[in-house]
Amino acid sequence: MKNNSHNKKEKRYNKNADRTTWKGKPVKIKLKKSVNVEPGCIILTCNQADHAYVLNLVQQLNQRVLKIKVFDQRQSILHIAVNDIYYVEVVDTKVFVYDRVNSYEYKGKFQSIYQLLKNFSFIQVSRNTIINTEHIYAIKTLPQCHRELTLENGENIIVNRKYKDDIII
Repeated sequence: MKNNSHNKKEKRYNKNADRTTWKGKPVKIKLKKSVNVEPGCIILTCNQADHAYVLNLVQQLNQRVLKIKVFDQRQSILHIAVNDIYYVEVVDTKVFVYDRVNSYEYKGKFQSIYQLLKNFSFIQVSRNTIINTEHIYAIKTLPQCHRELTLENGENIIVNRKYKDDIII
């Protein structure tokens, strides 16, 4: 799947659009430790609550905390953070999870990992592939209505025509 050729038709994907500001102003994040808060609990404090923004923030936190159980080539069990996953694909009947440099086997079904990850920054780009939009570097339009995504690790993924409208340029 690797193809590092770049084209002038490529458009840079802005993954941080509208994520570090609230109503046009930068968001300040401060961490205060407290013994009065139960372990594993995070309290958000703000002067006005924008429900959509808070949900987005909670989703980003969950994406960094939630981990998926996978197996490396030696069949050792590892737990990979959702945020570290670049894409997931089915090859033959096996489901593989890819991070920046490694691939791992997921022992469950593709549909089950898709149902879990679609609640985060993942979208389906073909019948057997889902990608993490947080790791899109560039998008290139190809003939026959296909699109090619270049991920931050240089990996290129083809978007099937059926899913092309889910990729916003």
